[in-house]
Amino acid sequence: ESLPEGSDMASLKLRARMVEEMELKELQRRDAEITRIQEKRLQLLRQALRDLRVDHEELSEERRGRLVSSLTDVKDRKLSQLANYRLRALRRSDREKATIVEGLSNLGRGEALGDRHLQAHNDPASTLYAPVPRDGIVPPRLTGGMDIQPAALRSLRGVLALERKLEGGPAPELMVSHIPPGQNARRWEAKKSLLKAAMAQVKAEL
Repeated sequence: ESLPEGSDMASLKLRARMVEEMELKELQRRDAEITRIQEKRLQLLRQALRDLRVDHEELSEERRGRLVSSLTDVKDRKLSQLANYRLRALRRSDREKATIVEGLSNLGRGEALGDRHLQAHNDPASTLYAPVPRDGIVPPRLTGGMDIQPAALRSLRGVLALERKLEGGPAPELMVSHIPPGQNARRWEAKKSLLKAAMAQVKAEL
């Protein structure tokens, strides 16, 4: 739109009004352009924020997955180590149990010990290690290798008495080297006389 020609007062006023309207339209156009550019930038910024958030979530998920995988691997290794340790402990326990059972079976019972013997410890009525007295005395070990020494061979006096008996000669008299003092002296003399009488009876029977 062009300005009107003329230099009179009316033309000048018209030109001034038209210039003002043109400047106002230009300002409105620029304002609309600035608003459009700002909206476009705002949309781009929002899209960038959304993309950044998505990338951050994907990165966090990937990092979380790696962490879970690492912890799972550590857990699996620990479980494997515990399983191996448990297996070794069970094998060692079985070997020690077999050794103990073998040692117990060599106590002279004559029967190899098994689970029945091991369970007998928990049975109050078990007679495995505590036989009933009326059934007789069970030796704790084989008696074939036991060194049995008669009481007569434990002292020189006993050996001499045994030789006299075997030869048919008189047994040596009991020699009392010490008599306890006090009231026990008479009791000791009575015991000594009883022993002499018993020895005389044994000698007469021989």
